[in-house]
Amino acid sequence: MCGHDPKAKEEINMRTLTSGQKRLAVFSLVIAAMLLAALPLQAQWVTTTIGVGNVPLAVAVNPATNIIYVANYADATVTVINGATDSVTATVIVGYDPRAVAVNPATNMIYVANSASNTVTVINGATNATTTVNVGNGPVGVAVNPITNMIYVANLGYGSSANGSVTVINGATNSTTNVVDPNASAPFAVAVNPTTNKIYVANCGSYNGCYGTGNGNVTVIDGATNTTTTVTDPKAIYPYAVAVNPATNMIYVANKDSSNVTVINGTTNATTTVADPNAVFPAAVAVNPATNTIYVSNWASNNVTVINGATNAVAATVGVGAYPGGIGKTRPPT
Repeated sequence: MCGHDPKAKEEINMRTLTSGQKRLAVFSLVIAAMLLAALPLQAQWVTTTIGVGNVPLAVAVNPATNIIYVANYADATVTVINGATDSVTATVIVGYDPRAVAVNPATNMIYVANSASNTVTVINGATNATTTVNVGNGPVGVAVNPITNMIYVANLGYGSSANGSVTVINGATNSTTNVVDPNASAPFAVAVNPTTNKIYVANCGSYNGCYGTGNGNVTVIDGATNTTTTVTDPKAIYPYAVAVNPATNMIYVANKDSSNVTVINGTTNATTTVADPNAVFPAAVAVNPATNTIYVSNWASNNVTVINGATNAVAATVGVGAYPGGIGKTRPPT
């Protein structure tokens, strides 16, 4: 499916595939020190390297069970890792080209978007048994609302369904509902604010083989009604990643081709554009709600932009390794 999934193909090319990619070094992005902003600055090490499958493209953690799930794009598998022992406990077969993974810690269910199979594999975290749910064309993103037990799948769309859609999965029954924003094209990434029950979908438009039209925008879905609102930042091109701060009800969208970040006020849907002059091709975004700090990894400039959520000012630009394509936040110790 590499030839049909532009996001997967681009991310595989970013990494210049070698046999070393069969290993996951705790997501390889050693920027956790920055994300522990509430703690004193301290050194960080890669403590363990864990062998997984071919082309590990996405990872998610269940904080309730301390189990990690790695989607292996080229193997059509998910590697299950015990976080207490750093050991692989299972390899679960899923659909073709698994491209995204999300966890519902409340139900201990894991959701894997299989971009070439047009399915989501549901993994029972207690048994690793699987169920397959049919979704839209080209699922490339998935997010969970643990409060409502609803799962949201961004379907990029190909061919006759080029505008794409969002499939809503009821976690209790695995029944589905299709949501289409008539103003959106090529849904690419999705995030949930469980506090407001609003879902935010980054639509990449026509950029780089996304099969859509326009420069892209953001769809806001009301989780109670599945009605949609379209938010457009005129300064944004190719919305690529999205994250939510549920504490402030602010949403952050990394726009890859315009090299900036759109900040959406969740109450009004008003937008502010934040640009770091040292950033090129922002590829991922993460939020620390405890410190109201936002971190954006910039693939082409090999750095991370740190945004002050209170002021939307760029607080720092931190150099990291080559081609940072993902970013995560760790929890402070309790």
